[in-house]
Parts: sequence; C-alpha cells; structure tokens
Amino acid sequence: MPIFHKKEMELNFNYQMSLKQKGEICVTFDRQEAGYGWYKKDGMNIAMKRWRKLAKDGKIKISKCNNQDFNYNGEMYYTFLIQTNNNNECVDPILSLVFEYFVSGYGFIFKKKENRDNIYNYVMKDIEDTF
Repeated sequence: MPIFHKKEMELNFNYQMSLKQKGEICVTFDRQEAGYGWYKKDGMNIAMKRWRKLAKDGKIKISKCNNQDFNYNGEMYYTFLIQTNNNNECVDPILSLVFEYFVSGYGFIFKKKENRDNIYNYVMKDIEDTF
C-alpha cells in the first residue's frame, strides 16, 4: 500500500513550493513524479485513512518528535513526517532544502499547526509512538 496516490493530490511540476491556493491543506514532494503535490481536504481524508491502516500494521512510522515548527521568511510552517521500514529511504527534499532539516522519510508541510496536529492525532490514535 503506497504512501501517495496521485488521485488524492494535485501535482505541480514548476518546482515552486507554495501554500497560497484556496483549499490547500499541505504540500509534499512526490519523488516518483519529481514534483510538488498539494493535498486538499478530500484527498487528505483519504490519505489519513490509508496512513492509519499502514501505521496500525507497522508498515510506516510516524513520530511526534518529527513534527517540527519552522519560521521561514517570516511565515510559520509545520511539518509532519512519515517514515517506512525501508532502509534505503532518502532525505526529504523539501525539509532539507527549504528548512535545513535533514531527516529521512516523506515530509508534509502545513500552514496551520492545528491541521498537522489533528492529522497526527487521528493517524496515531491508540498506536504507540516507538521513537
């Protein structure tokens, strides 16, 4: 079961990270497509259910300690990180290049802390944070 499904997010291949369009919840980097993907509410709801199942099955790891807050160019951004059990996972390009936060996994960047925290709480409800 993959972390990303193309039908859930809108892709942009202009390599510009922005959270300014109406309805966007978060931005991520889709490695397979080598472009940024934006999640809106409907797509995020689908993804959250899949991530919860993957987390319950022990196929992905989501740790609260990887939820970071960054001030970038005077604006606050809130990160959420999904890690797999794959030892070949690479450093997330948005987190490393934009925020200089070098961690392996799949990063999601939010403009609203409550969105990030609500997603973490939903996905990890009753699941032990192993980090």
